Amino acid sequence: MKRVLVLDIGGSSIKAWLSGSTVEDCHSASHSLPLKIDLENGLTEFDPTIWWSIVQKTVASILSKQSHVRPSAVIISSIRQGFVLCNSTDEIGFGIHNADKRGIISAKQVNEKIAWNDLYDLTGHWFAPQLPLPKLIAIKQQDPKRWQKFTQLMFVHDWLAWRLTGVWRNERTLATTSQLCNVNDQKWACQLINLFDLKHEIFGELIKSGEIIGVINCKEIPNLQGVKLIAGAGDAHFLAHGARLDISDTVVVTGSTTPIQTITRKLPLDKKRRPWISAPVTETGWAVEMNAGYTGAALDWLLRNIGWTIPEGLDAAWSDSIVGARGVIALTACPKWDQETWSGSLPFSFTGLSTGHNRSDLVRAIVEAHAFSIRANLEGLDETLSQTSEHLVLTGGWVSDSNFCQLVADVTKRVVYSVPSIDASLKASTFFVNQHIPEIIPHHASTTTFEPSTKNSTYDHFFSKYCEMYEHSILTTPK
Repeated sequence: MKRVLVLDIGGSSIKAWLSGSTVEDCHSASHSLPLKIDLENGLTEFDPTIWWSIVQKTVASILSKQSHVRPSAVIISSIRQGFVLCNSTDEIGFGIHNADKRGIISAKQVNEKIAWNDLYDLTGHWFAPQLPLPKLIAIKQQDPKRWQKFTQLMFVHDWLAWRLTGVWRNERTLATTSQLCNVNDQKWACQLINLFDLKHEIFGELIKSGEIIGVINCKEIPNLQGVKLIAGAGDAHFLAHGARLDISDTVVVTGSTTPIQTITRKLPLDKKRRPWISAPVTETGWAVEMNAGYTGAALDWLLRNIGWTIPEGLDAAWSDSIVGARGVIALTACPKWDQETWSGSLPFSFTGLSTGHNRSDLVRAIVEAHAFSIRANLEGLDETLSQTSEHLVLTGGWVSDSNFCQLVADVTKRVVYSVPSIDASLKASTFFVNQHIPEIIPHHASTTTFEPSTKNSTYDHFFSKYCEMYEHSILTTPK
């Protein structure tokens, strides 16, 4: 049986899957990816040499489980907004993680040269320091020697592809989520590159998801030499593509953050300039996206500090707390996705907390905040596109908890279709590879349906209360 090896480079770990005829027949491996964090200067970096050695370790680990199996193709997905600066043979300095905020120092320079509204209209993205455009401008300002040395901009997906094959290409979904592309034609924004005197030669040929990048030839992984490498996509795009049951579906990708994405044939014109707009994976048109904020990161932070695992924390939230978390409100999500709200986002905090509350209430408050922010952003997305999404597709790490899936159905009052991450990833990857190797059978994703329950209509009250409290906190917090 021919198999596909999927390599997913996340924000803190690498996951690998080796496809099979069923999910039970698949094999997986994962390893943590270390980061270098400098909170004072807003830096989040990684050592490409160390990450590359961990990729090798992960591949060796998963292939050792099936020693007689040689993958017919390899495909990559990766974090968005992260990148590595290289020349033709080496990386130049540390990699820049997607959480890196060094771009904040370039805000004034960017706004002096292009109005915020014009920047959005050109790129489909409002200013945020985590995006590659302001990060590159910051590097040019702060580290001119490094700026002179590098000749190739590689997003994390592109960097790993280059390490495996020696071929440098820029994958399209990653390029168009970087604030470096023209939202209309989905090509590099030459106007912007000239405006900020960026080097044209650092921007490579754009390649679409599913295209062959090259043949793996790196000596460090001899078991993969000669295997075709297929372009994947940014992680949220990749999972949304695999989870989507129909082209019109809106998909919520639950993870450290929570992108909410739909595909549209027509470029949306939102007077409030809220959604981020990029190229879809393979479809014509545009991927239109809101985000419910650092939802998963907030839960990880709380559980790490109170000493619970994720399953322990979620079990306690459902069994030892109640609807509304006994009055605790967690300001840990983002119900309103736009530049003003994002730039004024608050540190994780709680209101309504007293000595009568317990750990379970805190967890429940974060989980409910997640669902409330999904609803608020979904309504904003529907308003932008003049549509009403009657159902919702949910994928990502949170869908393993059926109570959370039911919560989202109850809060949003929509039918929720839950698709596990591994199913979404394998469906997307086998679909792409099948175009080149017909013997690879596209994976059929498992789906669970959650109907909204009328008995939980009390969530409307808590949803309104949450949005009011969030708005009040944003307006009254000193900038």
